[in-house]
Amino acid sequence: MNRTAATILCAGITALCSCSSHAPDARSSPSPSLYAVEPWRAINANGGQVATASHKLYFTNATSPLVQHLPAFLDGASLHYANALANLPIAKTQYRTFITTTQNEYKLLATQHLGSDASAFVGIRRGGFSAGGIAIYMDIGLHDTLMLASHEGWHQYAQTTFTDPVPIWLDEGVATYMEGFRLDGTLGKPRFLPWANLERFDRLRLIVEANELTPLPTLLSQSPDELLKQSESRALDYYAQVWALIHFLHEYRDGAYAKSLSTMLEDAANGRYELVLRARLDAREYEIARATRRGSTTLQAYLARDLNSLDLEYREFTREITRIGARNNVVMGESPVR
Repeated sequence: MNRTAATILCAGITALCSCSSHAPDARSSPSPSLYAVEPWRAINANGGQVATASHKLYFTNATSPLVQHLPAFLDGASLHYANALANLPIAKTQYRTFITTTQNEYKLLATQHLGSDASAFVGIRRGGFSAGGIAIYMDIGLHDTLMLASHEGWHQYAQTTFTDPVPIWLDEGVATYMEGFRLDGTLGKPRFLPWANLERFDRLRLIVEANELTPLPTLLSQSPDELLKQSESRALDYYAQVWALIHFLHEYRDGAYAKSLSTMLEDAANGRYELVLRARLDAREYEIARATRRGSTTLQAYLARDLNSLDLEYREFTREITRIGARNNVVMGESPVR
């Protein structure tokens, strides 16, 4: 699966803006340790590169704290992708990832890799993008960059590991789901906690309180890249709502839809997703879903549920998880679902 995905982050906010439960095992995440840092002078004289089990990392600033934390973090995230929501294949390739210090460096690398297509992404002030398994993003501080790295890492994983491309809402929703984490202990060992995402939560709470939740049929048909061209605010609203959507599908009513979610991901990874769409949709619906990777039919093919009823349940879920006091659970990285 080869596509481009962009992620943006908000400035001035505490956190980021970019039948089994398949619960992630934090103990499987490697602890930060000393990785060999080799010179990398393609952009400037201060660069360095690090090879890990999952990534080839290129830093324009080899003295950044990210050089210590990012290698082990991304190796742990790669394992998390494979078991957090479904039984998915372990990645068999090293992803190339570039971390820049300045926006000018970011623009230069984006143009080198995307050519004229880079115009849609060079204006991002806090964030980055992934394309064809390669990610380029900015160093925006340790915590925020790690969250961004986990988001873009999912895109790299899906772009290179899945046989069939998943719908945009699912790809972006899972990417935001993967953002949550904590660094434990003096060594900063990563624990991946999907609820530990105050930025997405706080944004969602504002949307719910203002009664501006996007109707599910519309949300399933949107693209963050197109929304970003309109305004960063609209794109950030989208990310918060698809983050909530994946939590809804995974946890609503003791996981009533969790099996459908995991099956959808597993089918895409193993090349069955488009076969399911072809079998369950009429010819026109199938062609639209396949060509655009959008629309409610991409979800309804796996859920035997009326979309209006599903929308009401989703709204009920968002009200529950943003109720008074629920933020305390999110701060702890725990589910606010009662």
